[in-house]
Amino acid sequence: DQYTIDINPVSNESGTSTISINIIDAAGLTASTSFNLDVTEINDLPVIADIANQNTSIDQAISIPIQLTEIEGDSLTITYGSSNTNVVPSSISGFSFAGDNISFDGSIYTISSTAGIAENLTLIVNPNSGQAGATTINFTVNDGNATTNKSFQLSVDIFNWDESISLTGINRNSIAPGDYDNDADMDVLITGDTGSVLVSTLYRNTGTHLSENYDINTVGSRNNAIAFADYNHDGYLDILITGTIDGGKISQLYRNTGTNFTEDAILTSVSASALAFFDYDNDGDLDILLTGSDTSNTRIARIFRNTNGTFSHDTGISLPGVADSAVACGDIDNDGDQDFIITGDNNGTYISKLYRNTGGGFSNDTGLSFPGIAGGSVAFGDYDNDGYLDLLLVGFTNSSTRIAKLYRNNGGSFTEN
Repeated sequence: DQYTIDINPVSNESGTSTISINIIDAAGLTASTSFNLDVTEINDLPVIADIANQNTSIDQAISIPIQLTEIEGDSLTITYGSSNTNVVPSSISGFSFAGDNISFDGSIYTISSTAGIAENLTLIVNPNSGQAGATTINFTVNDGNATTNKSFQLSVDIFNWDESISLTGINRNSIAPGDYDNDADMDVLITGDTGSVLVSTLYRNTGTHLSENYDINTVGSRNNAIAFADYNHDGYLDILITGTIDGGKISQLYRNTGTNFTEDAILTSVSASALAFFDYDNDGDLDILLTGSDTSNTRIARIFRNTNGTFSHDTGISLPGVADSAVACGDIDNDGDQDFIITGDNNGTYISKLYRNTGGGFSNDTGLSFPGIAGGSVAFGDYDNDGYLDLLLVGFTNSSTRIAKLYRNNGGSFTEN
């Protein structure tokens, strides 16, 4: 007869053992035999726990916990690398490790592991100064016979989410930064729709935190535009809020008294709006460019002249009315006065028109052709440092195509980059 014997070696043990077999039948007769069993050593790979993708902010090192286990308790060496050395260098300047059983000889990190016991390490990644971007970090452990590696994505962001600060979630909204209390910290005003209520919340920057200022009440709105500006020259930033409110539309100026905000002038009430403070007449007072859909749903675009803190519509300046609009102001031809671009839905036709300040009014520069957009944004900025303000324009065209275009200012004329 043929029989099979199952032999289970002790876990993680190797070597030679003599196996003896003794057989006794019913009559008491015996037979025996023996043989040698060789258990060959098989190297178990080090085990590295999964490492989640990580984020840090520019110029900020990040500490990442790592857990690894060596079954045999061998001495382990660590290597590492970065796929984008512009963000994180693949050298000791970019990486270091800390842990109870880890040593460093100036070039190599070594772990004195205990068989089957998890080692808890800390990997410190130090991005290059001033660099932002993404890189894949590779982390490899070698036990002398084989290697195990893990990789994860590290994003070095210009800004990083401060999870200690809680803000109200909203949409159809606007935000505006400004140091309204003159404490040299940037505060922020947020307005919009929470889904159940319209809010306007002013957060005061305490230096380490943003704290909601419950003492200040401004109207909540949606489909809006907001901005800070010191329109009355008292040294405090005032507020202009537009948009749809419960029961209508608004364009409300709030004057900063130094301790609170009080309602001041009401301009043409609009929603789906855009606004900008700018001194178009060079009298030292901040005037207002305002666009949107008014209470009769007529699209408007108006300039309000500031005369010693009092605003009046400059009826001598005629502009195409727009909603779902965006505006930006700047001296695009370096002649010492403020020009502007206006975009939006002009009764079904999307426009993007640039107006030059002539010193006594504004003239649409018909020699410049930009794609008409609505539901977008525009901004001036000298991206190539040639002394002229360039233009970034994004939004929907009349054909519902999403665009984002950068135009280089060549001394008063623009070419698409």
